[in-house]
Amino acid sequence: MLYPALKANQLVGTDLVQAVPLVASAALGHLLFGDFKLDVTVSLLIGSIPGVYLGARISSRAPGGIIRALLAVVLLASALKLLEVSNTATLWILGAAVAAGVAGWSLLRNRGGAEVGIVGEVTEGSEPAGGGVETGVPSGGVR
Repeated sequence: MLYPALKANQLVGTDLVQAVPLVASAALGHLLFGDFKLDVTVSLLIGSIPGVYLGARISSRAPGGIIRALLAVVLLASALKLLEVSNTATLWILGAAVAAGVAGWSLLRNRGGAEVGIVGEVTEGSEPAGGGVETGVPSGGVR
């Protein structure tokens, strides 16, 4: 994504910081030019207010990898709908993308014991090099 160093819950916060002024300026522009439609505004509010609340609650508790994967699915769905893809085709494409992502992730995770992660990140149960017990050395440090 654009900000790989940010945590997923910080990404949600930056998205909201950008979205709120954008939506406010768009609403003001529609009001000034007489193109205000109450029914569209109400339907957007009915969908967005609970969505923002639930998204903020979930993103603060869920692991970052899951948040990033869900964000990718939402962005793909938005792109497909902007391209006027039918609902049925959108669901099939999203299902195939999720299945391919899960299969790819499984292959990476199970491939020869290789670990997938961020460079420099210490995973659970791993120790830095040289921190373990040497083999072939008697206990008590006598060589």
